[in-house]
Amino acid sequence: MDTNDVIFQQGYVTDRQLLDPFNLRPWLNKAGETMITYVAGHQTVKNENTGRMERKPVFRNKRVIKNALLRQRDWEQIDNAVVDVMRQPLVGLNDLEAAGLTTQLDGLGVSLSTYDQISDMSPASVNMSITPHKAEKDRPVFSPVSVPIPVITKPFTLDIRTLDASRRNGHEGLDVTGIRVATIKVREAVEEIIFNGSDVQIGEYKIYGYTNHPNRLADTAGNFGGGDWGTDGNAHKTISGMIASLIALGFNGPFGLYVASTQYAQSLNLTGANLSDTQLSVIQRTIPDLKFVRRAPKLAAGTAVLVQMTKETVDIAIGQNVVPISWQDYGGLMNEFMVLAAMAPRFRYDVDGTLGVAHVTGI
Repeated sequence: MDTNDVIFQQGYVTDRQLLDPFNLRPWLNKAGETMITYVAGHQTVKNENTGRMERKPVFRNKRVIKNALLRQRDWEQIDNAVVDVMRQPLVGLNDLEAAGLTTQLDGLGVSLSTYDQISDMSPASVNMSITPHKAEKDRPVFSPVSVPIPVITKPFTLDIRTLDASRRNGHEGLDVTGIRVATIKVREAVEEIIFNGSDVQIGEYKIYGYTNHPNRLADTAGNFGGGDWGTDGNAHKTISGMIASLIALGFNGPFGLYVASTQYAQSLNLTGANLSDTQLSVIQRTIPDLKFVRRAPKLAAGTAVLVQMTKETVDIAIGQNVVPISWQDYGGLMNEFMVLAAMAPRFRYDVDGTLGVAHVTGI
């Protein structure tokens, strides 16, 4: 057996020595042979929904010398359970992905993501000559900033007796309750990090969220020109004041607003002389710079955050998207499972140290 094959079976890609989740997902084919699925290359295909050409991985199967309890159908049910849970609203991560605010890292081996904080430049010249004055030439200064990339995991187990029982008496369905709960725990942890940061730290480098980044614009609803959202009109005044404050600092949107559950419910109260609108519908109709309003369960009651949804403000670095993996224990009698992900938000602030995030309390 080739040495590279041995390394491959142990769960490592030989050229970069990085953990490969596919190798921790062995399955049994109809002949009882242990197989793994791997990425054999990429191809460019047309997306039927968008009409755009996209680069997609090409998957192949390979037989390995390795123990496995699950069949391919079992893995399909597990993956379907994970995908189904991840389809449920995960507002922070979903909005970053939808806006294209993601950066793919080079796998799980990246424990610290370093990116550049850019300084400002002088204004552009406006004159009749194409040749700029030498004194006007400058270039941005790049200051490296780093953020730890935590591994977010939730393990669970499935013993061989339970697995065998699920296949008897015509019952082909695998009980995926454990995988669903584990996936929920991981997605909740991801959302917590995006909004409130994490205690994980490498040296001086910390993981910040929308509500605790030191460069965010933080103030009370009263100081933003609003107040308690239980009073009709205060929600509109607060949001307008937050947007005005960020625009005054040079941030021009587009903006997205995340609101704590209690205040989101208050924004659904009816308003107007005929009670024909909700406060939320009025806000969405009359504030054009506000692209969306989301209920964010991870925000503390009485708080909200307004975010400029551009890469000049935030993106999320992904070393590994949410994936279930498995290995055996107790001589093959127990299948250990783990749902894992590796990601963290990265924030950029301008030359004045101001971040395009407004955090309000007392609403």
